[in-house]
Amino acid sequence: MSQPNYTQGSGYRVNHDTIDKKTCDEVFVQFTLELCFFLFKDHAPDLIRKYGMATTNLVNDPTKRHELGISNSTIRRNGNPRESKVLKKSGKTSLYASPYVRDGVRRNPRVRQILSSMYNNDKLAYTTGLENVIYKPQGTEESPPILDCRILEPLEHVSSTTNPFHYTSLLCVSDGTLAGPNDEPVLKLLEHFDLHYENIKSMMGPYGKFPLAKQKKYLDITLLNGFNVDDVNAELLKQHLMRPNNNKDNFKPLRWVDVHLKAGDFIVFDCRLPYRTGKVKGATPTMLVPVSLRPVSAEWYTSIQYHHLVEGVTKGKIGDWKKRTQKGCNVDEITWRSTQTALPNSTIAQCINLSTFDQYDKFIFGIDRYPL
Repeated sequence: MSQPNYTQGSGYRVNHDTIDKKTCDEVFVQFTLELCFFLFKDHAPDLIRKYGMATTNLVNDPTKRHELGISNSTIRRNGNPRESKVLKKSGKTSLYASPYVRDGVRRNPRVRQILSSMYNNDKLAYTTGLENVIYKPQGTEESPPILDCRILEPLEHVSSTTNPFHYTSLLCVSDGTLAGPNDEPVLKLLEHFDLHYENIKSMMGPYGKFPLAKQKKYLDITLLNGFNVDDVNAELLKQHLMRPNNNKDNFKPLRWVDVHLKAGDFIVFDCRLPYRTGKVKGATPTMLVPVSLRPVSAEWYTSIQYHHLVEGVTKGKIGDWKKRTQKGCNVDEITWRSTQTALPNSTIAQCINLSTFDQYDKFIFGIDRYPL
């Protein structure tokens, strides 16, 4: 019997070669083309002929864009001068509905099998909808620490629709490295945070020693801006030494660990572990696809999350389209996919074409409901 092909860490597991190189290459190239035409529109053909896949590096090079006659407004979301369609630190893009990402990653049976095994449950679906693809071109900065849950609220059952315990999962499509010894890691995890989770939670409350910075109300994550590992470790050690039979030798401090993912690697980690994506120095961007396949409940089928998933899969619409400002939805993507003709397989019609879906696909995307 062959040995499992994974690397186990503290609170995380990297499953190697989950998706084959040919599929990764196709998803990366096709999504890069989508992103180039989405960002640069009429400029895209000439830019791609000149720079190839490195065209997306212009996202973080305003000087070069100015030399090429590309206005800054072209890469802004909804015309907002402060918000790029590719965020410089997190790498989150404003593209959600790519058929290449859907078919190459989100429908991949190996991805589903790994998560079914982790949860010991085969009734999984994309319970939080279709998430941003993370794409970090050259010049991208390290992201702030992110915790994939709301730390000041109780963690609920895994199939709850409000702050459930779960595993955070990311599929690496392209690692963006130079293959050198000093390459930046694709990902960093804050090891042992899960072990001290409740203690840190009390420190970050409004009356704690390190109160959490104000969070945006609509986020289901916690942004740990200004989080000081040394200060928190000092307080954790102090509390640790106050308990019987404890000493410095059996204290497990928080520490950032580098995770050097390669294309095809699928990392699954405890949602109580903060993570950050690294800088990208190489000419090849880093591309990560979040995979939010989690156990479902009867309650989920009556939730707004379920409604958003079905809207995303069947109409390509992500977020809340009812709000007047349409700030929280993908109006730019829908407009582009509905009008562009350069990429025939990236039209909105192709994004919502479900003709190749099998029964499992219909379950995981909410088209059909599991018997519960």
